[in-house]
Amino acid sequence: MDETLNSLLRGEAAQQVLGPPHGKLAEYVLCDPELGWNLRNEVAHGTVRPDALSSTRVLLVWLLLIRVTCFTATTSPAGGQA
Repeated sequence: MDETLNSLLRGEAAQQVLGPPHGKLAEYVLCDPELGWNLRNEVAHGTVRPDALSSTRVLLVWLLLIRVTCFTATTSPAGGQA
């Protein structure tokens, strides 16, 4: 339960659901300051600067969110029937 968003995105389950390209984009935009923007951390801790929220960055966050909400489950959890 002490997983970070970075480690969750790199995990096998997330990679299967998101696919590697989408997982890397989400990690770049939201998580890892060594790779990209780290917007999740900045927004969550209230350290985001207004100039960091350019229209391009906000659009990418919205696109990530919309893409995740479009996923549908193909199997039910715990081996049940779908």
